[in-house]
This record gives sequence, C-alpha cells and structure tokens, in this order.
Amino acid sequence: MKKLFGLLTMLALGAQAQTTNLWIGPTNVAAIGSWTNAANCSPDVPDTSSEIASFVADFTVNATVTLDGTQTVNGVIHN
Repeated sequence: MKKLFGLLTMLALGAQAQTTNLWIGPTNVAAIGSWTNAANCSPDVPDTSSEIASFVADFTVNATVTLDGTQTVNGVIHN
C-alpha cells in the first residue's frame, strides 16, 4: 500500500501544469534579441521551472538569443 501511495504521489507531482512559451521575436538576423524582452515571447518570458521555452520559428539564419541573467525553465524545444 505504501508503494502505491508513493507512486500516486509522484504521478500527482509530475502532472503539474506547464506553459510553453513561443519565441515570436525576429528570426532573420544573427542577433535576434534578448531572452528577457517580453515582446519576443508569447504568452510571456519563460523564467520558471514550470515553463518550456520553444524556438520552433522558421529561422532564416543561424541566430543567437542573448541570455541576460540566470533563467530556470523546465525545457527548451528548438528546430
């Protein structure tokens, strides 16, 4: 019974809601912008352990996002 309770507890903790924040900033210049600029992300800047940063835009050049400060995210998706 203890094992079942432990498993259910882990499943409940692992099922916390996550937000995926999409990069909507520039995609056609090498220095595409700052991570902390809210205008570059939707719905907001990914900066918590329950958020995922998604860079799946149609980039037309090799691009660099400036990470200005320490950020914690749950994951990063890129193409």
